[in-house]
Parts: sequence; structure tokens; C-alpha cells
Amino acid sequence: MSRRPVAPLARRTVLAGGILALAGCGVRLERSAPRIPGIPTQGPPPDGELLLATIDRLNRAATTVGAAASPWGTRLASVHLTQSRKVIEVAASQGVRVPTSAPTLPSTDGATPLAVESEGATPAVVRAIAGAEPAIMPMLLVIAATQAAGSSLLGAPPAADPAPVSGSVANALLTPVRRATYAVEVAIAKTPLAQRTTLRALLTMLYAERSRIEVAAGAKAPAPPTAFSLPVAADTPQRRTQLVQRVLADVVQACGHATGTRDGLGGADGAVGLVRTWGVFLSAAWTAGVAPAAFPGLR
Repeated sequence: MSRRPVAPLARRTVLAGGILALAGCGVRLERSAPRIPGIPTQGPPPDGELLLATIDRLNRAATTVGAAASPWGTRLASVHLTQSRKVIEVAASQGVRVPTSAPTLPSTDGATPLAVESEGATPAVVRAIAGAEPAIMPMLLVIAATQAAGSSLLGAPPAADPAPVSGSVANALLTPVRRATYAVEVAIAKTPLAQRTTLRALLTMLYAERSRIEVAAGAKAPAPPTAFSLPVAADTPQRRTQLVQRVLADVVQACGHATGTRDGLGGADGAVGLVRTWGVFLSAAWTAGVAPAAFPGLR
């Protein structure tokens, strides 16, 4: 008995069946794939615009600040170029189309290096960063902090009404800030009178920041100890310099640790306060001789 030949399926039927099968298996097309009815495509990366804006600001800062008549210009430009390359790498890994090269000429719109550097640390920018995905938020926050520090080094005055950090961040920063204050007091006591000007200016800043952080910490702030164990002896000029660098770097590291959770930051306003504080201590650390880095405080 002979078999009846099976009629070939129409091409439209095969395609429709395949689409239904793919959809049923949860297949999702890549963002750049052509639209096929019945199969969802991936939406745009959630932080794509934020990453692109960051890259643009960093490239603009690197070229403009690098041309500044300041001893900090080339060092800040190097930091921002390194940051730009990292953000481009992260953006590309998320499917964001990024520029293939940085601009090679300074800004020609008349903006000063200080104004361009300050663009990356405005409250509006930091608030936008506070809403980013947790995986990239610390990276973007430290970039804003380096631009806050760069602005200070290029001559920006301190904020007239500085934003506070959250209570959680304040308690995380309180011990290293108190230790830094104590260390500078010790260094001053062991420094000849005629050589204390720079250290006294640093101590004035530390007193102000310690007071702000203690207020932000509130009732949870522990009582300050009468003394701290210092990581470096202060018995020679070289060791006093190393001591100051070390305790300031410890505060910068504590700022980086504080970026762990959005809730701990205290929301967008708390992020603004952290970036300002982080920038203040970065500026102090770099001025004291700590080598500028692209992502200080992050491991």
C-alpha cells in the first residue's frame, strides 16, 4: 500500500509557526534587529543617555581643561580621558552606540576651563546620577566628585550653602574624618612655626567638614575618642607629609565605600552632599601630594 505524498507547507505558515514558537520560548531580539511582529525587541539601555552625556562632558573637559593655564590642567585632562575610555567601555557593553574617538581641540564656545570642569558636578547632574542603575552609579558619582575637586583646584570658591550627606553616610565618614583632623593637629604641633601655614589651612577645612558630618550623623554619632592610633609617625617632615596623605586618602576611600546602596546615600539630595564632600577631600588629598586617579575611592 503506497503512502500519500505530504503536501509542502506554505512559506507563510512556516514563518508564522516559527515566530509563535520563538515568542513562546521567551526569545527577545537584539536592540538593532529588524522588527518582527510577535517578538518583542529589547528597549534602549536604561542609562544610555546618561552615559553618553557623561562621555561628552568628560571629552569636553579633557580637551578644554587640558589647555588651561594651570599646573593642574594636564593632570585633570589625563584623569578625564581615562574616565571617558572606561565609560565608553561600559556603555558599549550595554549596547549603547558610543563615539569612536574623543575630540582633539579645546572647546570654542568661549567657556572657561573652570566652567567646563564644573559642568560635571552640578546638583542637577548628580541628581540624575542618583537615579542610575546600581551597577554604574558609583562610577558616575566618583567622576562627578573628581570634577568637583578639579573645579576647586582651578579656582572655584567653596559652596556657600553646602548640601549635607545622609545620616548613614555621615556615620561612615565620621571616624576617618576625625582621625584625619587629629593627625593634622599632631603634624602641626611637630612642625616649626614658620612652616605651618598650609597645614593650618587644611585644619580649618577639616574642622568645618567634621562639624558638618557630626551634625548630619545626629544622635547616632559616637563620642569622639581622646586620641587615635596614627598609621605613620609624625617625627620627620617626610613622615608628616606621608601621614597627611594617608589620612586624607582614607577619607576618600570611605567616600567610595559609601556609594554602596542608593538608600544609604539618602536619595538624590544625599548624593549631592556626598559628591561635594568627596570632592573637598579629593582636592585636599591631591594638593597634599596624593597622585590624582581616575576612580579614587573605588576598588
